[in-house]
Amino acid sequence: MNAYASSDGPVGPVGPLGPYAISPAAPGVGQTFGVNPADLDAAAKAAKDTGEAMPNELKAIHEPSDAAVAALSGWRVGASLKNCTAAWEECLKNLATEIDQVSLKLGQTAAGYRDADHNNAVSLSPQAGS
Repeated sequence: MNAYASSDGPVGPVGPLGPYAISPAAPGVGQTFGVNPADLDAAAKAAKDTGEAMPNELKAIHEPSDAAVAALSGWRVGASLKNCTAAWEECLKNLATEIDQVSLKLGQTAAGYRDADHNNAVSLSPQAGS
């Protein structure tokens, strides 16, 4: 159960991960903030899919680079291109690892919000027999 359990989430301007809104609060109180765990799950899935796809994309970098290195054999630029490709590959592997970590953290955050919503709902429920 969450603040938007009966809807697709808040409505308003579109942010990088979908619609968001700052809800008006009661008179005399500041604005409120809401989080939809389903949106966090969707972002986690997108990050996971991206992180998993990145290593397969390294082939697309290596094929033209390796062909150019072979064509430039004996030239300093060929060796430099080989080193540049290796550095680029290392950066992409590190980025994929970071994206995987973001995916895990987004999923954990969604679970944390769900747990908090559930615990709050239980604590606010009328007690049986009271």
